[in-house]
Amino acid sequence: MLHGFESQGKVAIKLCCFSMNDNVVIEISDNGVGISQEKLSSILSDEKTKSNGHTTGIGIKNVHKRIQHYFGEGYGITAIESRKGAGTKVQITIPKVVGDLA
Repeated sequence: MLHGFESQGKVAIKLCCFSMNDNVVIEISDNGVGISQEKLSSILSDEKTKSNGHTTGIGIKNVHKRIQHYFGEGYGITAIESRKGAGTKVQITIPKVVGDLA
């Protein structure tokens, strides 16, 4: 399975951004196959999870760690909600930035 969309017909991905206090919250949701509670609980942990010979969760952990490296510990992936067969929603929080990021 690649990115939770194996053998699935049409896939819907929804992106929503909003301002909350001094932060920007980005929510990405899909109608994919969902993530089991077991995988969900370990997805941001430092342990490596293997499934069918493939390491899983690397991309999500990488995004989280990169955001934290750039903006600090209080930022990154702040919530993941998922139900098997009903899709997944990931929430990312970053600070509002005014001016040049470079």
